[in-house]
Amino acid sequence: MRIVLVGEQLLLMVGKQMIGAKLVDHFIVQKPFIDKLTWDTLFTYQRVTWELESKVVPEANGTSYSTTSSSSTSSTSSSSGSGLSSSSKPHSNSPAHRLNRVELLRRGSSQAVWAMESDLPVCRALILKGQIYFLTECNLALFLCMPLINQLKELREMGLYLNDLSMHDQSRELALREFQHCSRLQLMYTRAEENSSKLEDSLNLQEEWKAKGDDLLYSMLPRQVADLLRQGNDPLDTCRTFAEVSVMFAEATITNEGDITHALDVVRSVNDMYKFLDNITDQYSVFKVETVGDVYMVVGGAPIYRHDHVAEVAALALHMVEAVTSKVPRAYNIRIGIHVGPVVAGVVGLKLPRYCLFGDTVNTASRMQTNSLEDRVHISETCARQLKNFDFITTHRGNLDIKGKGQMDTFWLVGRK
Repeated sequence: MRIVLVGEQLLLMVGKQMIGAKLVDHFIVQKPFIDKLTWDTLFTYQRVTWELESKVVPEANGTSYSTTSSSSTSSTSSSSGSGLSSSSKPHSNSPAHRLNRVELLRRGSSQAVWAMESDLPVCRALILKGQIYFLTECNLALFLCMPLINQLKELREMGLYLNDLSMHDQSRELALREFQHCSRLQLMYTRAEENSSKLEDSLNLQEEWKAKGDDLLYSMLPRQVADLLRQGNDPLDTCRTFAEVSVMFAEATITNEGDITHALDVVRSVNDMYKFLDNITDQYSVFKVETVGDVYMVVGGAPIYRHDHVAEVAALALHMVEAVTSKVPRAYNIRIGIHVGPVVAGVVGLKLPRYCLFGDTVNTASRMQTNSLEDRVHISETCARQLKNFDFITTHRGNLDIKGKGQMDTFWLVGRK
């Protein structure tokens, strides 16, 4: 596809070197967006508006400066016919101050007058806009186009006149009034930029608060249960029966509680104590159910069942005792009870919903804790029997009269091999 004919005024402005040259050597297709310019492509897009940008910058004195630092691109013709267009061929001996095409950006809102970016380069590369028609009897493509001019300054720099612009649209009026016609566009653009910035800030803030809300929700309920509730499921659908879980009660008290006189100091001390225990609990695959007064309740094997739930709870209990007794100065006292058995677990309540455990196993574990001693882990016979499978060391405490349960064989959890 070679250029065989160019308009008279365009030849005077950019020179006659383009006649007979390839179209792709002198023009870059801005619109439509195509991968490769071929004869078939021209025929396919003949009913759309084309925009071609020249690879040279025309000057009023007849000199053309190349906008590409590399040599012209070669292309093979996809048809025996010739292309009819307008452009100019870059000079091989162009001046030393050749313009870099990267700096000559296409006209856009970022380079408009209302953008207040005076340091941005002005695009003076010639852009031709029009439609392509095919002369099948001559095997030619005719590109009827007009230059895109935004203001009189560009018109003077390119050596054009108002008569060179189309009289059938508002090209002349836009060039005469320069950017005055864009006052409403300027206001809309500015508002759109402000709204876009506000929307972006709002989305970031939403994500931040959503993350905080998720952290709070997951600290109150197990993640799996919380996700079910967020999907709109009824709280009763979260209730499940577990054939066997490990329930632990730990009663932690402040050693110098009698010396604290102010209520706020009591709150701070209790908060520090529970944070201390929470940091230990987070290291094990268990779920903290709740804290009631000085009692700290933990379950293993729910809401996701684990075959080694009793080992996780026992290891947690030993870790708590070791951490409390090794703390210098001694700040807390602790006594722990553990029992293994079946429970029913689920979310109850609409206000302040909690993941609760129901069943005799919870009551028995509480009795193990109330009958325990300071810095000791008191466990039931069922729990001790299962801990033997995980190399834990237990000692027989004896037969105790447990309130509501009668006589029970109980054990001490001493350590692990």
